[in-house]
Amino acid sequence: MLSPYRNFVNAQITFLKAGKPTTNSAGNVSTPLEPSITVQAYVKVQDKRSDKHRPEGVSEDAIAYECIAVEPMILPPEIKPLQKAKVVISGEVGEFILENGLINPPYGREGLGATLEERSGTKFYGWFTRR
Repeated sequence: MLSPYRNFVNAQITFLKAGKPTTNSAGNVSTPLEPSITVQAYVKVQDKRSDKHRPEGVSEDAIAYECIAVEPMILPPEIKPLQKAKVVISGEVGEFILENGLINPPYGREGLGATLEERSGTKFYGWFTRR
């Protein structure tokens, strides 16, 4: 099924996936980055988003966005709340952080939320900081 928002894509969000931590013989722990997941989305500014939704560590000049996944339409389960991403929104490059726990509000990913997600794409919120 094609997204009803496919003609409105204005953002490319690239989430970096962390691999499994490994420890070398010297005891150093490293977490390699696995291939990233890129999501094309329709995003719009949420001026009324309150600071109570702002994740800890996100700068005061960050902009809140409501996002709808277009390609893929359903946000992969590997993408988790508070996950960081590289983003290009209408030509502006920056960092994006997914808000905690707000996927398909108020329904979530089960029942009605799953039906809405399948028909129009995952709805999620995040914060954009310009580079």
